[in-house]
Amino acid sequence: MYGDWIPEAVDPEPYRFRPMKEKDIDVLQLGRKYDKLHEMILPVLEQNGWSTVEKVRGKIVFPTREEFLDGLARTKISSVCRRTSHIRNVPDH
Repeated sequence: MYGDWIPEAVDPEPYRFRPMKEKDIDVLQLGRKYDKLHEMILPVLEQNGWSTVEKVRGKIVFPTREEFLDGLARTKISSVCRRTSHIRNVPDH
């Protein structure tokens, strides 16, 4: 699987930090839903009792900027699929 890290694209100042033990969202999926990736990770999340928050088409996960910043601080792993995402080397199941 291929991913991009773009740390220079964000001003980190407004973001919040929570210690790992205070994070209650294991996986946060934002952006355009990539069904193939979602179908691959969902069984693993469920088997391990991990929580996931995912974007539902047509709905906003965190309606306000404050809720968004708090949601990110509560998250261990975030996954964002952009409209132009090219996820490679994902096997068909």
